[in-house]
Amino acid sequence: MAEDEVSFIGAEGFSGGSSNKFEISPRQIFLQQVIRVSKNMGVEMRGGMFEERPHPNININATITIYIPDTREVFSNSVDCLYDLLHAHFDKECKEETDKLIKELDDLYHDKTIIKEPDREDQKLNVEYSRNFENIQERISYRSQRVKINRRMFRALCDFLKRINYLEGSILEESM
Repeated sequence: MAEDEVSFIGAEGFSGGSSNKFEISPRQIFLQQVIRVSKNMGVEMRGGMFEERPHPNININATITIYIPDTREVFSNSVDCLYDLLHAHFDKECKEETDKLIKELDDLYHDKTIIKEPDREDQKLNVEYSRNFENIQERISYRSQRVKINRRMFRALCDFLKRINYLEGSILEESM
């Protein structure tokens, strides 16, 4: 093979031996997500915003608009990801606790949003209507309350990981 040619290894031909520096175990994936959630919860929780900045090319006299993410949503989404990763491995206790929290989140969403219906009656009748926040205060309240519920979700997930002895990694990896 010439030096400038690229070769690909198919999944069937790949051997993930211990010498492979890119090998990653399920335990490492879960721990990386726990670290990500911890990092995201350790920042000031605030709403997203747009910010005007000078164009990165100094030869262009203009500004660009950058969106600064809502750290409440970043945290909540990272907890949701950890929940999704672990869901298949839940024990009965974790399933019951997280089901309660999911219901709380659903109730909160339905309490804080309104159904957005079409403006005209002649629009499609079988349309699924979307839910929107009636005003910015409802959206702020929802996101702040979501953070509080997701902190409890994170604690429940950490309790589950402790019960299965995730630091040793044997139970989780054996079940995969």
